[in-house]
Amino acid sequence: QGIGRGLQPLSTIIDVGSKLHNAAGNWHTTYTAIPHYISKSLCSVFVNDTRYMEFDFGKKESGLLEVMLLLNATGSHQAVLGTHAKILYGNTPKDIIEVHTSYAGRMAPLPDWVNEGGAVVGWEGGTAAARSFLRQLRANNVSVAGLWLQDWTGLRVDPFGKRLWWNWELDEDWYPGWSDLVKEVRALNDARMTTYVNPYLASTIAEEKKKYRRNLWLEAANLGYLIKNSSGQPYIQSSASRHFTFSTVDLTNPAATTWFKRVLRCNMLGDQSGCDGNATAVEGASGWMSDFGEYVPFDAVLYSGEPAETVHNKFPELWAKCAHDAVEEAGRTGDVTFWSRSASARSPSYSTLFWAGDQLTSWDEKDGMQSAFRAILS
Repeated sequence: QGIGRGLQPLSTIIDVGSKLHNAAGNWHTTYTAIPHYISKSLCSVFVNDTRYMEFDFGKKESGLLEVMLLLNATGSHQAVLGTHAKILYGNTPKDIIEVHTSYAGRMAPLPDWVNEGGAVVGWEGGTAAARSFLRQLRANNVSVAGLWLQDWTGLRVDPFGKRLWWNWELDEDWYPGWSDLVKEVRALNDARMTTYVNPYLASTIAEEKKKYRRNLWLEAANLGYLIKNSSGQPYIQSSASRHFTFSTVDLTNPAATTWFKRVLRCNMLGDQSGCDGNATAVEGASGWMSDFGEYVPFDAVLYSGEPAETVHNKFPELWAKCAHDAVEEAGRTGDVTFWSRSASARSPSYSTLFWAGDQLTSWDEKDGMQSAFRAILS
């Protein structure tokens, strides 16, 4: 995706400010790489492969399809010379989608509190700001299904702007009286509290965060639960600025996945049985933005031994499954909704909801309302 996706002059300004990342993106950048298409003649092809590929629709010959696979990008000896493709049959587009989702999975219906309660409204700024916002909602009789506080872990500032602390525990200085706040939200016609998480851990907690209970990056690094670089050390990446550094939980490692599920259960879902040591479960949320998932570098080293170029497009599915299983193990299936930004072919088997990244509040076709409609339709 990106910020602007080619809309000028915004895209140029964004890229000047984020030279490491080209954060503006362009018309074809996406968080969701699924090698499946349906043509107007009801020809449908799905490639069961997560490596990089290109579909060539520019040929004049009828029915010609070219797929390019990038093999052995990291020098791995496990590269597979070959792929599997399925040709799907149906009398209507809906028939073809039904065939495809019999493999890819079908999302469960949303909980009643999401469907019937009203809007899920986003705010931030700490407890006092959230309470002031709730008073405005009550005063104006706004129908509210949930309050979304993405900054529940606290705010940090870097050259790119206001950012979140990617250390997935409640910042009690930023949000004192959290349990009471959750109850106040629930008093709004059974509205729910929702938060934010991603599969990355900030690597500078000890140096830069004033107060914390657990340094999740350090825990994961000591346990060998982070994606590694070619030297066998935790792979440290940066997000939007060189000052914001993080590592990725290696979800190809079953032990790392179990550890991270317990973090979600204890620190987000309020499940005491998911807590480790003397940790105490925080009053539970009923949903969250399940952000990112598309950052696995092609030169990373994974626990599973798979080439990183294979895992890159598969990781969003692993991330959605991790969240799905955490909800299930906490006994909250059917009650908790998390919304995913990235996706792989089988993500609908695990995710409860998707959103298409952060569009601009504009009407343009690059990154505004028109782009959002196209994303929804596809």
